[in-house]
Amino acid sequence: MRNIGSNGSVKKRDYEDWPIFREFRSTPEFLEVYQEVFSEPFAIEISEIQPI
Repeated sequence: MRNIGSNGSVKKRDYEDWPIFREFRSTPEFLEVYQEVFSEPFAIEISEIQPI
């Protein structure tokens, strides 16, 4: 995420939506770097969370 940055080929919305990031989104590493890269904490509506 740091290498891609906020203007890379993977966009902010991609990190929020793509299923490949589903498990990664719940890790402390993801939350830390997401905030670093996009200057805001990662937040998703509870209604958007899909059960596994």
